[in-house]
Amino acid sequence: MSWLQEIGVTRTAIRAHLATLQQDDAVEQRGTQKGVSKPARTYGVTTEAELLLSKAYVPILTQLLHVLANRMPSQEFDAILREVGRGLMAGQVTRQGDIAGTDDCGERLPQRPRWNDRGR
Repeated sequence: MSWLQEIGVTRTAIRAHLATLQQDDAVEQRGTQKGVSKPARTYGVTTEAELLLSKAYVPILTQLLHVLANRMPSQEFDAILREVGRGLMAGQVTRQGDIAGTDDCGERLPQRPRWNDRGR
């Protein structure tokens, strides 16, 4: 049984959904992979969509830090945060080729994609 059958979705439905997401600037074609009969396209979330989806990061990370601060010895917690900070400052953490802390993502988002307004 294929994964499509397991989740009850057809290939046509997936192609239609991807076409809608591309039209709404939520996903983009990123490349191809060798397929059984022809190359398969690969897709990824657009930068604009990722920025909108990332709004949950701050509250989640804030809560995580509160929980860790309450469960860990303060010296260990402080040492971990210092290590994270040093790594960010040294540019060790990258995301889609950008050095953390130097991304100008706010300037790259001229307007909200239409897909974010659905269901409101």
